[in-house]
Amino acid sequence: MEFLDVQKQMEQANQRSENYYDTSSELKRLRQELVEFTYAVSHDLKEPLRKILTYGNFLMEDYGDKLDKEGSGYIGRMQDAAERMKVMIEALLELSCVGRASRALKIINSLTLVDDVLRLLGFSRHMGIEFQYSDEHENQVILGDLSDVRADVEQFRLVFHHIILNGLKYQPMGKPAHLMIDSVDDGEWITFSVKDDGIGIDAQHRTRIFNVFQRLHSRLEYGGSGVGLALCKKIVEMHGGQIWCESEPGNGSTFYFTLKSA
Repeated sequence: MEFLDVQKQMEQANQRSENYYDTSSELKRLRQELVEFTYAVSHDLKEPLRKILTYGNFLMEDYGDKLDKEGSGYIGRMQDAAERMKVMIEALLELSCVGRASRALKIINSLTLVDDVLRLLGFSRHMGIEFQYSDEHENQVILGDLSDVRADVEQFRLVFHHIILNGLKYQPMGKPAHLMIDSVDDGEWITFSVKDDGIGIDAQHRTRIFNVFQRLHSRLEYGGSGVGLALCKKIVEMHGGQIWCESEPGNGSTFYFTLKSA
């Protein structure tokens, strides 16, 4: 089934409200079809893309000295475009795999999990203070009282990984990041928050940033695949929670998401 056909059917199903249960079941089926389609297409695109990159490298290695500056530039731009496509395909595969995988829910110690994420990102405990971290770039992260949660551990790890990376990345040039990670537990839901002091987001874009491949800045300004926050949204919603952002340009951002209490 064509991608646009699946999207069209989902839009039509959304418009039909005569029988809520039938519509809900149809939407679930169509969403699953879209996940399966995305996975298959992304997987199948990897092989021809690998050949483009491989033969592009062969051209540069074997014939680079025979090409003029303009010819070498064409191949270089081709390779850059192929590398960007590779990043996007791998991101789509990651996104589709989350939809295909069954969730193994268990009680997770959030402090331990975030500690692991920070260490993998190059952070270490700051001067022996238990919940304060720093890295070689002088970025700092402070942890509050993080409640235990019932979730899939690997998916929960991905959410923190991408949101923390987001806070570290979107900073004014040369300015170290300062993040605060905290949570509030009302007995039923835990609301996690990741607050940064970065460049901030205009109100009109606070929903858009959770869509796949939606970028507010050029790749030259800030790298990335444009899928990280979409992946976070998908994981949180699969757990029954919600995710949102509060921000002002120039005054940093705070990302919130909710998950069930342990």
